Amino acid sequence: MLLKAPRLLVFYKMGACLQKPVLAAIVERHGSKSFRVGMAELNGWRSSMEDAHVIYIKDDWGFFGVLDGHGGAECSAWCARRLKEKLDAEGCPADDAAAKKMVLAVDQEFLDTQQGSGSTAAMCIVRAPAQAGGKWKLHVINAGDSRVLLSRADGKIIDGGGTDSGLTTDHKPDHPSEKERIYRCGGTVEETAGGCARVNGDLAVSRGFGDADYKRTGGPGQEDHPVLSLCAPPPVHALGRTLLNPVPKPYTGPLPAQMHLLAPACPST
Repeated sequence: MLLKAPRLLVFYKMGACLQKPVLAAIVERHGSKSFRVGMAELNGWRSSMEDAHVIYIKDDWGFFGVLDGHGGAECSAWCARRLKEKLDAEGCPADDAAAKKMVLAVDQEFLDTQQGSGSTAAMCIVRAPAQAGGKWKLHVINAGDSRVLLSRADGKIIDGGGTDSGLTTDHKPDHPSEKERIYRCGGTVEETAGGCARVNGDLAVSRGFGDADYKRTGGPGQEDHPVLSLCAPPPVHALGRTLLNPVPKPYTGPLPAQMHLLAPACPST
C-alpha cells in the first residue's frame, strides 16, 4: 500500500506511530496432510511492521509462532528465521527441557550479533495422535505478553487458566516472581503513565528475545537477568479427536461443534 500524502510520525522509545493506522492486511495460507493454517498481519499504527511468524509443518507435528517485535524488526525477523533452522536441524522439541534449550540458544545467538530491538513470542507445538482416534497434543510456549488462545468454532474461548482465559500467562514486570528476579538481578520496576509497570522504567515485559540492554546485569547464567528469554514451563494440553487447525480450512456449510481454532497472537499497536 503506497501512501503518497505526508505522514505525521510520533516517536516513542519502543517505536514510531503514524497519524492514521495502516489497515491493509497480508494473509497467508499453508496446508499439509494434517494441518490447514492461516496467518494474517496488520501493520496498524506503527511506521513499519516489526512482527514475524513461524509456520513449520510436518505430517505428524507442526510448530507455529508469532513474534511481537519492538524497537525495530531485527530481532523478530532474525529469531523467526533461526527457529525454523533449528527445527530443520534438530526436529520437534520433545519436552519442556528441549524447548527451553532451543529458546535460550536462539536468544543468545541473536544477542551475539549485537543487533538492537527485542521481541516477545507466543508459540505452540501440535502433535498428531500415534493411533487413529487418539488425542492431539498441544504444547504451548510463551515469553512476554503475546498469548496462545484456543476457541471453539462458535468463537467461545476455551478457558486455559492463563491471562484472560488464554493457554499462556503474560510475563509482566509487576508479577511477584518476575519482580523478585528483576530486583535480584540489578534491575528496577517502575510504574509509568497509565499505571504500566516497566523494567527500569522502560520495557513493559519481563521476558523476550533480544533486548540486550536489560540483560547486562545479573548473570552469569542466561536465567539470571532482569529480562530473560526463558519461557515458563509450558503445559501440554490433550485435545479430543478433532483435527486441530491454527485456522480452520475454508468452509461454507455448518461447522462441526468439535472443531477448534488455535491462535498464537500478539496485540496490535
